[in-house]
Amino acid sequence: MGSGSRSSGSIATGVTAFSGRCKLVSVHVANAHGSNPHIVTVYDNTAASGKVVALLICPAQDCREADMHSVICDTGLHVTHAGGTGTVTLEIA
Repeated sequence: MGSGSRSSGSIATGVTAFSGRCKLVSVHVANAHGSNPHIVTVYDNTAASGKVVALLICPAQDCREADMHSVICDTGLHVTHAGGTGTVTLEIA
C-alpha cells in the first residue's frame, strides 16, 4: 500500500470495488433523487456481509462525504446502495 490514493470511479450497487488488503481513505455519495434518501453500506469483504466499515445516509438532492482516516480493510471493499439515485465513489490507498 503506497502513500497515494485513487478513486474507484462511480460504483454500481452490489459491486466489489477492491479485492484484497487496502486503506479506505474516504466515501463520497451524491443523491439526485427528489425525495428518497440514498443509503450506502461499505463492507470489509467481497460480498454484502461481514464487517461494515461505513454506513452513509444521504438526503434527497444532497451530497455527503465521510473521511475514513485510512481505515485498513483486510479482505476488500464491497458496496451496496439503495433508496436514492446517484453516485458512490471511494478513495482507496
